[in-house]
Amino acid sequence: MARDAVDLLTDPAARASLRQCEGDNCPIVYVDTSRGRRRRWCSSEVCGNRERVARHRRRTAALTRA
Repeated sequence: MARDAVDLLTDPAARASLRQCEGDNCPIVYVDTSRGRRRRWCSSEVCGNRERVARHRRRTAALTRA
């Protein structure tokens, strides 16, 4: 595992695909292997779902205030 980490960090192409999760308070760094290189979260099921739920709550709260 240590050797894989060294290979990842010393290869400029591989290092360019490292991303930090955009989830609130999520410290995870992951390798983005998605087709479009547009992945935003370490896990769509966990961090992605939290973001979608928060966005939904903000929208519905704004609608109830208006």
